Amino acid sequence: MNTNIEKCVNIFKKDKRYDIIFEKFKKKISNTDKIEGSILIKNPTKDIRRAIEGLLYFKNFKSQDLHINVDDFKRVLVELGYEDIDLKELTNRYFGKVILSNEEKKKRENIVIENFFSKLREKFENSLLKEEFIKQYIELVRENYFDKGKLKEQEEELQKLYYCGMAIYDRFIAETPIKIAFLGEKITKDPHYFDKGIKGNLLVKLLKIFNNIEVDENLSETEKAQEVFYQSKIEVNTISNYVTAFGIRLFTKAGEIKAYSEFIKDKFLYNIPLEHLKNVVKVETQCSSVFIVENEMVFVRLYEHFREKKDISLICTSGQLRLASLVLIDLLSKENCQIYYSGDIDPEGIGILNRVIEKSGNRVIPWRVNLETYSKYEKNENPISEISLKKLDSIKDTRFADLILAMKDIQRACYQESFIKELINDIENL
Repeated sequence: MNTNIEKCVNIFKKDKRYDIIFEKFKKKISNTDKIEGSILIKNPTKDIRRAIEGLLYFKNFKSQDLHINVDDFKRVLVELGYEDIDLKELTNRYFGKVILSNEEKKKRENIVIENFFSKLREKFENSLLKEEFIKQYIELVRENYFDKGKLKEQEEELQKLYYCGMAIYDRFIAETPIKIAFLGEKITKDPHYFDKGIKGNLLVKLLKIFNNIEVDENLSETEKAQEVFYQSKIEVNTISNYVTAFGIRLFTKAGEIKAYSEFIKDKFLYNIPLEHLKNVVKVETQCSSVFIVENEMVFVRLYEHFREKKDISLICTSGQLRLASLVLIDLLSKENCQIYYSGDIDPEGIGILNRVIEKSGNRVIPWRVNLETYSKYEKNENPISEISLKKLDSIKDTRFADLILAMKDIQRACYQESFIKELINDIENL
């Protein structure tokens, strides 16, 4: 150890007023890897000014700020008997660590990053994955996901990315869906590995990018995940994820699902879980139009009114668009029937309707969700929040333009229950 430089360090460390000088030196090393030129200390305290003026006694600081020439500081070191001391080394010793330039930090960081991806590649090379997939996946992670902050937990991060890559490859080459618990068991030996949390969210994010899946940003995180998984041949929550219907027949490749035809025969409404819908290839309705409503009580009211009077087909989305609802609507849009959708006239209701239209096209007609209905019927007394109103800005369908302007002005919601008579009349007259 160079005892001479240690003595010099101790001289300065004994007086905390010199900290500011070495902080400036540290910044110079970070920026240019050199300590040269001058440093500026803006508006120092009287105590710091007194210490620096005492150190550089031959300087006359006239301005409020202190401009210190690095060569002047070196001359002070010589006069103190430390002529052979390098300022970078002195600064490193002062802080007790090697100060790296930003360029050097970046070089070292890049080396760590490259080592990280080399290790990730090594993990995949022992698997049966095709080289082109490994290359594509690693580039995907590098460009769209990689978090430098995660390098501190490198082994854990490598394992997560490895398992996600294996899961994506499994679904990439698969022809049939798999339930997420069995995917977890197959890839990690833990059926709950991809269920939720950081690991599940990471798989969703990487699947979304890899498969170029677009999802509505207004959806909840759970709904986004369900759609990404569904499009990636991964089944999640296929039992409790259901849609309520009346008067719609379901067919698989083996023929009609008789359970639902019996419900229709007895004029009962029924829930259709996603588990049943995944094998449905065709649907049939009791008439040329299908009526979809958001509110469960409105659905029941329509069902009770028409069940003995008229053969109709109804769907209830229960205030949200579960994946089961989207799958059934998609099946209906492929048939030669007209779909009428009615929901609450509020930002969330219009947003759901807009999403259905975007996915199903001209087959879906807004049903009583218009300015005429909004103006005619009673509004909720509680104002719509600014956050909720902001959601209307993402709706570009011109059919809602006048309604959106009125809603932003009045800032009140109009619920389906208010215009239930209009909905009944519309069905009776079709």
